[in-house]
Amino acid sequence: RLQSEELVSAMSAFKAANPGCCFADFIRFDSPADWVLDADGSDDNGTLSERMARPGNLWMELWAETAPCPASEQRPLFRPEA
Repeated sequence: RLQSEELVSAMSAFKAANPGCCFADFIRFDSPADWVLDADGSDDNGTLSERMARPGNLWMELWAETAPCPASEQRPLFRPEA
């Protein structure tokens, strides 16, 4: 559960910082191993990895449900130790 909260937080902040971005943009940023470069090694026409493109992928579902919100406006995920 905490992993999903961290992912949603990261997605929300990414969306806020990059208006008009798409799921592929987030994958290139957060999980570059899940972005497959095209045949000539160019990033421009790459594709999602098989794992990320699979129907029902949790990351894709969370992306669709997550609204933009700057990190500074999100509630902290962890309580700092005193």
